[in-house]
Amino acid sequence: MLLVWRLASNERCRKSREGSQIIEVAAAITYYVHESWWDGQFIACLHRGDCIHCNEGRGQEVGSTLRRGKWHGPFKSRSKAVAKLASVPRITVRVTCECTESQ
Repeated sequence: MLLVWRLASNERCRKSREGSQIIEVAAAITYYVHESWWDGQFIACLHRGDCIHCNEGRGQEVGSTLRRGKWHGPFKSRSKAVAKLASVPRITVRVTCECTESQ
């Protein structure tokens, strides 16, 4: 059996050979809300965990000392993440990343 793990984040696969049958197991998609402040505006943005901007809640500036934002999550469903997006206080702009448009 050939076991193929297809990750939701990209084309990476881990394979194990035990015969000839193929089983596909998709990794669970997670969602995050990023809260940030820029130029006097408070912004909240919905991301999928596998988004290059989100990086499973670590963002792009791993190790950075800048504190320009806060990640909320992971959320196992899009509806829970959208509820969090709506409930973050002080937010003047609420948006969704293009990574969520395929949902």
